[in-house]
Amino acid sequence: MPFFFAGEVLPSCEKIQWVIDNGEQVLSKQERSAARIMIYKSAWVEYCPLGVLGVISPFNYPFHNFINHIISGLFAGNSVVCKVSEHTSWSANYFHRFVSAALAEARDSGVVPMASPDLVQVITGFGESGAALVSSGVDKIIFTGSTKVGRLVMQGASKHNLTPCVLELGGKDPFIGECRWLLVVLVVLVVGGGGWWLLVVLRGMPY
Repeated sequence: MPFFFAGEVLPSCEKIQWVIDNGEQVLSKQERSAARIMIYKSAWVEYCPLGVLGVISPFNYPFHNFINHIISGLFAGNSVVCKVSEHTSWSANYFHRFVSAALAEARDSGVVPMASPDLVQVITGFGESGAALVSSGVDKIIFTGSTKVGRLVMQGASKHNLTPCVLELGGKDPFIGECRWLLVVLVVLVVGGGGWWLLVVLRGMPY
């Protein structure tokens, strides 16, 4: 439970608070200067909703990886279809229920009149489900997982209207220790890093 709270609940709450505090400013219209030869023109950057985001999330951090892109996606005016890992199908459906309840409350209370539980959908299944999402015609794909599968996602997205992709791919953090007098400290760090973090973050220290 402490790990779930520290690794899942706190980062998710912080994401929500950051979006509340900064989201409107980040997405606001931003003026840009035109070149001297176009001094008679004005330029700006304006962010518009894409439409439907297709999110493919991994098994690690089943709550935070599920709700992370839902928070920013909804705030930016999009709907979200989330394909979760086959290992987190039950928990994803559980999390989806209170996301739907929160959207319904936002609509019924009048805080966000256009909110609807239908704005967030969950897909479960194996790789075929993810491939179907990639080829479904969504407006953007956000994938977190291995480099191997990331290549397949990018390949699939390129076949269907060159769907934009955001890929967060796995990696390793090297750890080298040589000081014998720090053996006890190193053991604690390695067991903590290579045990809990290796299982959860997939970026554990190789030893």
